[in-house]
Amino acid sequence: MASMKPMDIYVAEIPFEDGTGSKIRPALIIGVRHSQVLVFKITTKFEDKSASVQAHRYKIIDLNTAGLYKQSYVDVASQIDVPFSVLQKSRKTGKLS
Repeated sequence: MASMKPMDIYVAEIPFEDGTGSKIRPALIIGVRHSQVLVFKITTKFEDKSASVQAHRYKIIDLNTAGLYKQSYVDVASQIDVPFSVLQKSRKTGKLS
């Protein structure tokens, strides 16, 4: 597997912020540490969200380079720590251009 770098997008099992479970979704890598990878989740939900939620979501312009098929947004409201081992088992879809 190629080394993970900031701005890479991986599809992985990302934990919910409240700790109640997880969901397989695209995630933007923003930092790599020894055993943890810091990510922002990527979502397709935007129009039906409040203005305060929309303010923390940034539209991905180049979907082809990102390896995504539907209009998606990077949710920068919170950073999520994911174990490196989880992303090692995942697949890279692309990167932000």
